[in-house]
Amino acid sequence: MTAVLSKLVSEKFNKVTGIEVLPLEAFCNLDAPVSSHADMLLCVIEKNVFCYEKYCLGNDLIFDTISSLGYNIVKVKKPCSKEYPGDIALNVLVMGKTLFCNIKNTAVEIINFAKSNGYKLVNVKQGYSACSTLALDERHAISADPSIINAIRIEGKKVLEISPEGISLDGYGCGFIGGASGVSGKKVYFFGDCKSHPSHAEIDAFLNKNGFEPIKILDTKLRDFGGIKFL
Repeated sequence: MTAVLSKLVSEKFNKVTGIEVLPLEAFCNLDAPVSSHADMLLCVIEKNVFCYEKYCLGNDLIFDTISSLGYNIVKVKKPCSKEYPGDIALNVLVMGKTLFCNIKNTAVEIINFAKSNGYKLVNVKQGYSACSTLALDERHAISADPSIINAIRIEGKKVLEISPEGISLDGYGCGFIGGASGVSGKKVYFFGDCKSHPSHAEIDAFLNKNGFEPIKILDTKLRDFGGIKFL
């Protein structure tokens, strides 16, 4: 297993977990504070990794490594910009065969793949769908965003609503729970201490009820580093 995540936290993640890491370099087309965030740079669906074509061309080593792990690289033609909504083409929340995203601004390559492979596309106002939500598995999630929460519940899935406070992101007023965490199997890795979050008791109870083990990567309050893609 390989964890793909921002270079800003990859070394610490490897030290704590022992899991092999693939650090993501910054992409100058994105706003600097999120320019190396996995949830902004990659969308992983099955054995396909969707990424911006220009980012792929500038990071051959990263994508050669991903290919060597048996993944198909799908280069997205849509240009990326520093400002919303030009930065959300890959920001898709994947929960089993359901994709939650701002369809109008999502990469056409992802939309076409979904339609051709039996995925349900659910349109949401929240363009940062992957950032804003911690998907534990195809049936359970945690989020503070009302549009995401409502959409997940309509799909018959379980979602814990939490406070939007308590997560930091350099350069912004706050960060997101999806960007502050990552899931592999039944382990949930947090970039910081959940006890610093206003909804920590509810988060702990929800994880415990559904059989998930929280693991703290940093001895700080929760920080948004763009989540983790496990390959």
